[in-house]
Amino acid sequence: MPIFNVDFETYYDSEYSLSSLSTEAYIRDPRFEVIGVSVSIGDSPPRWLEEAEFRTLVEGVVWGQHDWMSYHTQFDGAIAAWHYGVNPRRWLCSLSMARAVVGGYAKSFSLGAISKALGVGEKGTEVIRAKGKHRRDFTSEEWLTYGDYSNNDNNLSRAIYLLTLAGQHGFLTGSIDKFPDQELEVIDATVRMFTEPRFMLDRVGLSAHLANVKHEKEAALARAGVTDKALLMSNPKFASLLRAYGVPVPMKTSLVTGKPTYAFAKTDKGMEELLEHPLPEVQALVAARIKNKTTLEETRTQKMLAVEARGLAPMYIKYAGADQTQRASGGDGINWQNNPRGGMLRWSMMAPPGHVCVVIDSSNVEARGVDLSLI
Repeated sequence: MPIFNVDFETYYDSEYSLSSLSTEAYIRDPRFEVIGVSVSIGDSPPRWLEEAEFRTLVEGVVWGQHDWMSYHTQFDGAIAAWHYGVNPRRWLCSLSMARAVVGGYAKSFSLGAISKALGVGEKGTEVIRAKGKHRRDFTSEEWLTYGDYSNNDNNLSRAIYLLTLAGQHGFLTGSIDKFPDQELEVIDATVRMFTEPRFMLDRVGLSAHLANVKHEKEAALARAGVTDKALLMSNPKFASLLRAYGVPVPMKTSLVTGKPTYAFAKTDKGMEELLEHPLPEVQALVAARIKNKTTLEETRTQKMLAVEARGLAPMYIKYAGADQTQRASGGDGINWQNNPRGGMLRWSMMAPPGHVCVVIDSSNVEARGVDLSLI
């Protein structure tokens, strides 16, 4: 059956956009509004539809017989699933395919950058003029011009899909003749984790955990006798605190600049040694710095609580997210794959009724070095 190729254009402004919100938060926000939709079915040219026209169209489709394809299907697919009840036979994603093919060759995976890299065309700029404009704010001419822009995006996405599917992209010559069918199934499963969420989050447990993390940070400051957290967060000010105790400031060579820099990371040997310093005051000072500088536990807990308030937890995983090894990586501000073992963040992820969670972990599964001469 023919593939549905779809590109949504949606409202955004200075405060409400994908640059300031996660994909999940943006689509679930009360301000969300579809301006128009570009749709092509199979080989047909794309059509620019009003939101109501698109809704009527999808309501008449037997989705179990059709695939859906977009450039960023976690975005367009989530809109389709959450706002229109679309559940296709398979989710396809030309962005995911481009990551696997172009990999480390690309500095950006925007539609414009990948279209240029693969030589399929140029992306327009009409979206810039749509900032802050609701559907009612467009004149008929402006809306149709926006449609030309969206239809072009649709064509670019479809061209990228067909090029990568056929293996005629000019990258990784000799590796594969066409994009493996089994990898399309992996992409579908990866996208479906986001578009069709199943996990629930434990709000009570996460709230208690957040309060505990904040209390531990405050307690660490109290033990160190520090009333101004900025003294710990600033590298020069923290260095001054160490010097006040007569402690040599640990230094290292920056891998970026090649110049000496502070060795204040919690994994730096100098900081590890200071945690065992003879002076308890120094131990407390270093422990307070590490405790307050490490914000992942606090910020991720806050993000997960925000997701829970909006509904089930969509798991955003980037297919082929790592440039060289193509392992999956985290996306949308939360890496659901690396919640600490045994911690509340992992235990807060609950299976729906009638299901169980099974934890698996592959030790050292990713290559630490690759001999390019063997590729």
